[in-house]
Amino acid sequence: AHLGNWYWSTSGGLRLLDWQTVRHGRWAQDFTYFLISALTVDDRRAAERDLLADYLGRLRAAGVDAPTDDAALLDYRRHVPYGLMAWIFSLDEMQSFDVNATHVARFATALADLESFAALGV
Repeated sequence: AHLGNWYWSTSGGLRLLDWQTVRHGRWAQDFTYFLISALTVDDRRAAERDLLADYLGRLRAAGVDAPTDDAALLDYRRHVPYGLMAWIFSLDEMQSFDVNATHVARFATALADLESFAALGV
């Protein structure tokens, strides 16, 4: 999910629509993709660790066997390239050029900030 999937219905309610795939995947892919696409670079830098800690805390409070903080941070760093590739190959027919360019820049910056390739052992 990303902000481009949300819209206001004619009744005024906020709705989510995404025609991608339905599958069971890792939590870190969705968390990473949404966080980086939703926040400006400065906001992400300022809040990502707190947001990750809050997410993990809410999982634990709900009885979910969440990863440790260190393991979660490593997973978060490892999932940045997915989002970068998704936005690089997003067609202008799907999102405007400006939207695509904004998200490519956000993910490319996060890739460098979080040293994602090092987290992947590359």
